[in-house]
Amino acid sequence: MVAADKSKLVLARTASDRIWGCVFGLLVTPFMAYIGYCLHEGWKPADRAEQLLQFLVVDFFFTSASFLALGLVWTLFAPRWLAGVLQGSYGKLKLAIGGFVVGFALSVACLAFAR
Repeated sequence: MVAADKSKLVLARTASDRIWGCVFGLLVTPFMAYIGYCLHEGWKPADRAEQLLQFLVVDFFFTSASFLALGLVWTLFAPRWLAGVLQGSYGKLKLAIGGFVVGFALSVACLAFAR
């Protein structure tokens, strides 16, 4: 038995996996984009720390919507070039999510200690 490489992105190839991925993408992508838009337009930050927090949160939602849209294209068409792009950017996505989590934690800590 060979252990699977956990650092590689596993892309769906079977028809049922692609159908479920398509349904998930169709439901979640507009939701994430709508939340990002509402936060961008409706949230009026009071100070610089809140403005930074707004930027990070809105960026998270729009990045998630973009990644889900690429996943939707993958499940519908499964082009070879997109598989290469997703495979190459998977490590960068993990790094970006980690950076977001650290930035969010630092923002919350700064807001907590500023009062």
